[in-house]
Parts: sequence; structure tokens; C-alpha cells
Amino acid sequence: MATGSSKTYGTNLANYFIHNSDTLGVLYVIWFKRIWLPSSGWKSYSGAGGTPSTDHTNHVHLSVT
Repeated sequence: MATGSSKTYGTNLANYFIHNSDTLGVLYVIWFKRIWLPSSGWKSYSGAGGTPSTDHTNHVHLSVT
């Protein structure tokens, strides 16, 4: 699980994708048990599986068109 500067970096990266979502064609971003969708913003991510990888707490997950 990301902590400290690694978590800050992930948060900043997720925010970069969100702020540039139109240009980048972002479909969704998952980070720290939350999912961001262009139509609704941040929501709780219920697909979590209990590990840093499946909970997306050790990486930012990005889907683009």
C-alpha cells in the first residue's frame, strides 16, 4: 500500500488524469478504493478484493478510449 510521498504521487497522478480527462479520453480512474467517472465524479470502489493490487492502493488504474 502506498504511503507518504508515494501516496501523494499517486493522488497527484490520478488528479492529473482527471483534470485532463477530455483530452486524454479517460473512461475511469481507480485509486485507493475509489473510482472516478466523468459523469459522476468520485465514488466508493466496491470491486476491492482486500489486497493492495485489487484495492488499487499501490497503483493508479486508468482506462482510456
